Amino acid sequence: MVVASRVYRRVVLSFINSFFVLVFVAVLFIVVTTLLSRFGGARAAMFLVTILGGTAFLMFLLSELCVVALTRARIADPKEHRRFTDSMEQLCGARGFQVPRLYVFDNDTPNAAAFGPGLPYMAAVGVTTSILKLLDDEELKGVLAHEMAHVRCRDIGLMTVLALLTDGASQLSRQLLKQGGAIQGTAAGAALQAFVWLLNNVLLKLARGALMQEREYAADALGALYCGTSRPLSSALSKLGKSHAPRETSVLDSLFISHPQMKDRIDALASYSQR
Repeated sequence: MVVASRVYRRVVLSFINSFFVLVFVAVLFIVVTTLLSRFGGARAAMFLVTILGGTAFLMFLLSELCVVALTRARIADPKEHRRFTDSMEQLCGARGFQVPRLYVFDNDTPNAAAFGPGLPYMAAVGVTTSILKLLDDEELKGVLAHEMAHVRCRDIGLMTVLALLTDGASQLSRQLLKQGGAIQGTAAGAALQAFVWLLNNVLLKLARGALMQEREYAADALGALYCGTSRPLSSALSKLGKSHAPRETSVLDSLFISHPQMKDRIDALASYSQR
């Protein structure tokens, strides 16, 4: 049985950590925009920020259509994909959630994903055909509970904001190098190049990896709570880990990856259960 207080403690900690990561990225975005205004002119900076914001807003509204078009996803058929549709309806019915739009991806990689504009009543959840073959009913429900946790926590919208800030800061920084031609060859120019390199190769990657890992841990915790036990999701993660090629990661590598190691996620899930 899952201890709710442990889950909520982990979820609150995750939201606090996520908040500070977003603030950090927002500060970087403001710094880059300010520097671009200084070297490239305020109008150029505002124009680029407006274009980035408009693009992000369109992607936010059209994200589901884009995913469906790019992956050629099919709407889940209640007869053909009965395990999927029934499991989601049972899960949402037990928790009082609105059932999201359900899709199936014809793909050999076992996976599941929540996508869409980022609001619970506009969300979509998709699974690959291979994950339906790999997992039993309880394990599938555990994975779907994890995806519904992403939906309920508005993680899709959060990732949209993160993408806007990180991609925007990256693009603005490259424009900054072009606009800073007057200081090329000087100490200030060298410092600017070093800052842009550090921003794109370390800081933004660290922030992106940290936030995405936090959201995964929180979704695992809530997913276990929705199921009432951590066993289905733990078992599913164990199978998914075996189905993917094992990878060796250093401590430094682990800071940049978007998903925590399966073993770490399984160990975290075990800590939420009553002993």
